[in-house]
Amino acid sequence: MKNVLHQQVLDNMLQYRNSHPNFKFWLRQVNRKDRLNNGIWFQGTETYAAVGLYNRGGGTNMTRSFFLAFWLGKKDTAGVNLEIVWNEETDQKIISFYKKAIDLLGGFEKLTETKYRKLLATENIKQAAFQFLENEKPQIDSLLIEMGLNETMFITEEQFQSQLQKINLIQKKDNTMLNALQKKILIQSFDNFKATAEFNSRTLQAAFIPFAQNVLKNLVKKIEIQNIDLTGLIQLFKDRSGNHIANRYIPILFEEQNLQKELLQIFENLEHKGYTGAGKNGITKLNEEQLEQVKTFLINAFETKTIEEAIKLTEEFEALNIPEVKKGVYSPWLYYINPALFPIINTKHIQFIVWLGVAPIYPQAIKLFNELKELLKVNDLGLLDMWVYEMNELRDEPEVSEMKEPLNTILYGPPGTGKTYTTIEKAIKIANPAFDLDNTRQEIKKEYQRLCNEGQIEFITFHQSLSYEDFIEGIKPKLISENKEKPEVSNDLAFEIKDGLFKAICKRAVYKPDVQTKQFQLSTNDFDKASFFKLSLGDTLNSDDDIIYDYCIKNNCIAIGWGGTLDFTGLSESETTNLAKDNGESGFALSAISYFIHYMKKDNYVLISNGNSSCRAIAKVTGDYYLDANAEIPYKQFREVEWLVKDVNIPVNEIYHKSFSQQSIYKLDKQNLKLEFFIKSPEIKENLESKTPKNFVLIIDEINRGNVSQIFGELITLLEEDKRADEPEALEVTLPYSKEKFSVPKNLYLIGTMNTADRSVEALDTALRRRFCFEEMLPNPEHDLIGIVDEIYLGDVLKNINKRLEKLLSRDHTIGHSFFINVNDEEKLYQTFYDKIIPLLQEYFFGDYGKIGLVLGKAFVNDVSKVDSEKDFFAPFEYEEKDMLLEKKVYRIEKFENDVDYSNFLTAVKSI
Repeated sequence: MKNVLHQQVLDNMLQYRNSHPNFKFWLRQVNRKDRLNNGIWFQGTETYAAVGLYNRGGGTNMTRSFFLAFWLGKKDTAGVNLEIVWNEETDQKIISFYKKAIDLLGGFEKLTETKYRKLLATENIKQAAFQFLENEKPQIDSLLIEMGLNETMFITEEQFQSQLQKINLIQKKDNTMLNALQKKILIQSFDNFKATAEFNSRTLQAAFIPFAQNVLKNLVKKIEIQNIDLTGLIQLFKDRSGNHIANRYIPILFEEQNLQKELLQIFENLEHKGYTGAGKNGITKLNEEQLEQVKTFLINAFETKTIEEAIKLTEEFEALNIPEVKKGVYSPWLYYINPALFPIINTKHIQFIVWLGVAPIYPQAIKLFNELKELLKVNDLGLLDMWVYEMNELRDEPEVSEMKEPLNTILYGPPGTGKTYTTIEKAIKIANPAFDLDNTRQEIKKEYQRLCNEGQIEFITFHQSLSYEDFIEGIKPKLISENKEKPEVSNDLAFEIKDGLFKAICKRAVYKPDVQTKQFQLSTNDFDKASFFKLSLGDTLNSDDDIIYDYCIKNNCIAIGWGGTLDFTGLSESETTNLAKDNGESGFALSAISYFIHYMKKDNYVLISNGNSSCRAIAKVTGDYYLDANAEIPYKQFREVEWLVKDVNIPVNEIYHKSFSQQSIYKLDKQNLKLEFFIKSPEIKENLESKTPKNFVLIIDEINRGNVSQIFGELITLLEEDKRADEPEALEVTLPYSKEKFSVPKNLYLIGTMNTADRSVEALDTALRRRFCFEEMLPNPEHDLIGIVDEIYLGDVLKNINKRLEKLLSRDHTIGHSFFINVNDEEKLYQTFYDKIIPLLQEYFFGDYGKIGLVLGKAFVNDVSKVDSEKDFFAPFEYEEKDMLLEKKVYRIEKFENDVDYSNFLTAVKSI
């Protein structure tokens, strides 16, 4: 089986050799761990290929000492370095050669005393490598000849041919991207998939492809395209798109009226609207040049007919590195253009590709999926798109029940070691195991924010004032006049029981859709046509109002309390308002009456709220307004409804992207409704039937800064793994204010952070400590983002500071690597020392500058004391230790205030 990176590098090196017959390079010799059989032609890994240029080993890293390193990084990044390594070299003449080569070529980054790296390129990688071989390698060859090392270092033709023949034999055995075992597994899996409803559904869904292709054909005919046009493509083509989306975006995409009418008619007649997601909601930031490049890319895609042409097309587009238009966005567009050639690729497909041992880049995905197309005997690559989602036996995402993460974790360590930074990745890994954490930090933060918005992740910082009432539940004051159902009541204070953060997330975590909710579903057509309203049936905090909800459920109706016994039947909106106003109604009451009677239409839907954070019932409006002055409840204004879901407690974040408002009745923003709740795809239905609920995460930053025993109260015991709900030793308590039975769900994870150098707080008490797993986070002087300033490797500075701090204080009082991350010039380094490091050391040592001097050295800490035996130095006063105090040392921090070019400051840093 080929490895894409190594095969591509080998092909490129052989191409260069064709025009330069004397060029020879070093290939892998030993088939250790079956590496050669897996296509790892050079020393390195699946994502790193070290092409040796001379015959000398680099030591323990197993590469040659002088080599080109081709690498694949995170999020489709790639590059080529020139690296020189001599870890175990003892021949001083050869070491001298390495140092002269480094000076000759210049531009190297010193990683260690015996390891140097020079980045050649992250774009146009092949061209950059060839330029080095053409222009700079001859200089190194001449240096070797000059130093008499050519016999020792040059690779012979015999050595090269021997290594190449070994690889040629392996290549002849297998010229495909898949091995025999993989092929057998894949064929069986696809045969199983063909017997599923999802296969039939995707087959029918293919009717959408001609429409999408038509849109794209007409789009590229435009003189110029805009960001909103690309946003329109994403919105129109996404799974479960609707008429309201088509009505918005088709007129934006195309000015011609006949074309608009034609496309809208086709879209409306489609049974399956939309096809797949793009991972984004829109495109907003492309400039004119980038938009023109996207347009050209799509035009060329229509002309592309072969796999080789498709690979070349996408390689060239990827090299443009256009923001926002990555493979997850553009691959569906290419698929609609040619469904038999271009596959759809997103995160799920990347996991699948990586499982097969192929580099997760789109050009190689084209080759892989077309090989799969032949293997599985299908014509439409869209079938493979759905199949990847159904391949449970191959997915690498763990089920909730199999998660190895402990339920309660505390990350502890000195300041600056990335504890809070790490909680974000840990929380995502727990809440959404399918997310690829190799994405960019920006995309990781975006996913984290999404999960926070969805209510799956919560973040809180403990402090000394935080209480049980804030965290679990408490009694809060409320003006009765806030109850808009009863505006006649005076502004007296009342008290309500309010959930704290911990109780609220526990409620969300324990929620499981009941049978009604699972079965509730609207058609796309019904959803597109309808409006949705939120309505309160009484005050859910007032048990006396329960009769209102119960009456409405029993009598298939909804009601409002405004309007008294006035009869608004047959009146226009203005007449309704005038009658209500004449009878003392005002303000919001007039608006509410109009919403209820005139804006709420038949076949609209009403969500009955249970406070601001959950929904207790869903109804479909089936009748007009009517008055029932003899009703058994205080409310007399009614509408007939059909109850679709009732007596439930659905968290609002399952339905809507916002919390419900305090208003008793208002129209919901359709854009914020969660489409997947109302129109359930086969995947969503399957998820609802799943026995394993979603995971939830509560991040507690600075957990030791709060009074933990007071904040958790009696719930500390419930945090234990075997005391969680549904576990054999499950416990529940009765909460003191609400009197509700309460337990902690087993799918709620707690991640805390603790700064071990913080002297202002006490350590965690034993009761909580034994219920958490502790994960130490130490300074990492080898961190990739620690740089070099003026030939000073800051990782070494960090090491020296920390070994002295550990000796003078403890390991808990060292400093973290974050102080030096992305510090890449003199000004930033100066700010780091004087704004962060030195103030922290002053805190550590209580202002004892002598000890600070032991850490940073005399260049940073000056002895400004002088032996002064003058009798009048102190005020006139007899004190037995006066003479000794005259001898006391006094120190000052050197600030290098007149050091315009930072030269003296840098010298001081070097001395650390």
